[in-house]
Amino acid sequence: MKLMHLADLHIGKIVAGYSMLEDQKYILSQIINIADEKAVDAVMIAGDLYDRSQPPEKAVELVDRFLTELRRRGKEVYIISGNHDSAERVAFGSSIFEESGVYIAKDYKVIDKTDEYGPIHIWMLPFYKQAEIQNMFPDAEIGSYTDAFRVLLDSREINTDERNVILLHQYVTAEGEKLELSGSENLVTGCIDDKAMDDMLGTIEKLPASLFDRFDYVAMGHVHRPQRVGRDTCRYAGSLLSYAVTDVRGTAPAVKTVPIVDVGESDTSVELVELKPLRCVRRVRGKLEDIITGAIGAEDESEKKALEDYVYVTLTDEDMTDSAYARLREQYPRIMGMEYDNSRTSGEMNTDAVIENVANLSIEELVREYFNYSGKGEPTEKQLKVIMDIAKEVGLTE
Repeated sequence: MKLMHLADLHIGKIVAGYSMLEDQKYILSQIINIADEKAVDAVMIAGDLYDRSQPPEKAVELVDRFLTELRRRGKEVYIISGNHDSAERVAFGSSIFEESGVYIAKDYKVIDKTDEYGPIHIWMLPFYKQAEIQNMFPDAEIGSYTDAFRVLLDSREINTDERNVILLHQYVTAEGEKLELSGSENLVTGCIDDKAMDDMLGTIEKLPASLFDRFDYVAMGHVHRPQRVGRDTCRYAGSLLSYAVTDVRGTAPAVKTVPIVDVGESDTSVELVELKPLRCVRRVRGKLEDIITGAIGAEDESEKKALEDYVYVTLTDEDMTDSAYARLREQYPRIMGMEYDNSRTSGEMNTDAVIENVANLSIEELVREYFNYSGKGEPTEKQLKVIMDIAKEVGLTE
C-alpha cells in the first residue's frame, strides 16, 4: 500500500495579519497532483487540519473541496484531530464519511485493510491529554504522559506479524536526538523557553519514540519542520507551508516536503517530494536604500515574484527612520515585520564614550538622539516643543 503523509495543514491560518488561504489552496492543488503522480492509495492527515477549533467558513469550504477531489480520484483519506482542532467538529459526520472512504477519528481506533501482500492495519491515535486517558482507564497506574500512552496503546492487541501504520499528533523524540523546530510550534502552543522544550513543546509533554516501535510506519504531526525521529519510518511530515519567520534559516526559504510511504510485503520505504509554495517566507537583510533600490530594479520574473513573498526585513543602517516600514511595504506588500541590527541594537557600543557624549549634549540634542536611537526618527516640531516646555518647567533649561 502506498500512502501520502500530511500533517499540520492549519487551514484558515492568519500569519502576521495575512490570510494564508490563497497559499493553502495552491499547495493543496499541488498535493492532489503529487498524489496522482505517485499513485498513492490513501492520504493520511496527522492532526491540525484546521488552525483553530472553530474554523472560518472559507477554510471549511477549502477542506471540503480538497477531500472531495481526493475521493473523486479514488484516494482514501485518514484524518485524526490535533491540539488545534476540535475533535468533535472534525469528526462530525464521520460515520457517513467512512462509507465513502474518508476515515476521521476522534478516538483511538484501527481501520483494517488488505492489499496484494495481505492485511495492513491503519491505527488512528488523535490528540489526547494525560487526564483524558486517565479517565478512560481509571484503574490503571498512570504517573506520567508516557505511562498514559503506554496504557492506551496496550489496550488494543497489535499483531506485529502483520503490517501496522499509526497516525498520531504528539511531541515525540528519540533517545540522544533533539528535534529541529520551526518556531511556529512555539507561537501556536505558547512555549518560548528552549529549556522547557526539552520535556515539553508548549503544553504537550514529550513521548519516547520507542513507544511506537511495533509500527512499520509512524506518521506524526505537531512539529512543523519535516524530519525523521530515530528511524526513517518514524517521522514528522511537517507543515505544508512556513507559518513563521523562525522557520527560515539564513536567507533561503525553508524546504517543505511530503513523504510518500510505500508499505511493502516485508519492508517500508519513504520518498520525500519537495513542495513549491505560491509564496515563500524569507528574510531580507541590508541597508534600507539598497533594499529599496534592489526591489525597484527587479527585472526578471523570479525577482518580481520574490517581491510578493512574506518577508521579514532586518535593516543594518545606523540611522533609524520612522518611514522605513512604510517604504518597505510599498515594495513588499506582504512584509511580516522589521527590525534593526546595528551598533545601537547589538550592544557593542563603547559605554564610556556614550556617557561622555551624552554629558556634552544639550536637552534638545539629547531628545533628538533618543528619538533616533529608539527607531522613531526625528521628533516632530510639536513633540519637541512639548518636551522642551516640560524641561523648562522642571528647571532643566532656561
